[in-house]
Amino acid sequence: MRLRLSSTGLHAQNITLEDGSAAVDVAYINQQQVHRVRAKQAVMAGYNMMIPYMVPEVSEAQKEALLQNVKAPLVYSNVVIRNWQTFMKLGVHNIYCPTAPYCMVKLDFPVNMGGYEHPDSPDKPVVLHMVYVPNLAGSALPSREQSRKGRSMLLGMSFAEHEKIIREQLQDMLGGVGFNHEEDIIAITLNRWSHGYSYSVNTLFDDEDEAEAIITTARQPIGNITIANSDSDWSPYAHSAIEQGIRAVDELIAMQAGGAQ
Repeated sequence: MRLRLSSTGLHAQNITLEDGSAAVDVAYINQQQVHRVRAKQAVMAGYNMMIPYMVPEVSEAQKEALLQNVKAPLVYSNVVIRNWQTFMKLGVHNIYCPTAPYCMVKLDFPVNMGGYEHPDSPDKPVVLHMVYVPNLAGSALPSREQSRKGRSMLLGMSFAEHEKIIREQLQDMLGGVGFNHEEDIIAITLNRWSHGYSYSVNTLFDDEDEAEAIITTARQPIGNITIANSDSDWSPYAHSAIEQGIRAVDELIAMQAGGAQ
């Protein structure tokens, strides 16, 4: 196996060689140069919604199914605070806030690594992990449309706007037990994904049987190209990515066993 780091896949296409055997051509860009590699078979394990733009042979039905996986925008913010006495006073380590911009605020996991040791006293600085899913809650818009509009909103937000939201929310949550955002916040980092989590079945908007049919159609092999990634299970988690990778490789093996070249 050869790993081509810092490379972006552009195109994959089934071809027939001069001897009649089948192969797949893959084009990718690296250091502003386009390269091509050829293999007997290939697995597309990236963002599934991009496959119709990268694999020209996708049928209209499969293209439409793949385009149903609209990823949710996502923000992970890490906030270093001077101490965590306020959490001790409240007796909590994880706070859910369903109507606030950041739906979850928690003390980060106590990890010891190398020479770093996690703070073992509430008098010491600690990292708060905060999760924000930009959407239009209460708008009655379908989940996919909320994600599209939330993505647009996220891409237009400056760091200063994010910082203002974080400071106001933490002050509202913790101010009653002595928190002062001007003194107690030491640092803020943002991790922003305009295309974050894979779409998942939402029974407020989706029929489960219809959704399963869409998922099955979307991940059908395209000649000697199979489809993986957690997107192909409509799930944003690592175990789904592993399971879908196994399924995609099993499909390649079945093709070979069935006489596919």
